[in-house]
Amino acid sequence: MTSQRHEEITLDDHVSYQLLRILDGTRDGAALLSELQKLADEAVLVIQVDGQSVRDPAQRQQMLQDALARNLDRLVRAGLLIA
Repeated sequence: MTSQRHEEITLDDHVSYQLLRILDGTRDGAALLSELQKLADEAVLVIQVDGQSVRDPAQRQQMLQDALARNLDRLVRAGLLIA
């Protein structure tokens, strides 16, 4: 995809793709995390470490929190979100 700065942005992981799909301006950070968790619970979003699915809910939650923060920051820097 191309940003408003005319830079090419690559969605290089499944979390980025799913996050972009739910960024409609109606959810805060907690609601975004909750939605990502729901997608992970439904196996729409698979969280993996070294090719193995993460089954521990606490570890998966932490990984989703980290991925959410990282991806939101990336989208802001790319000019796709207004902070």
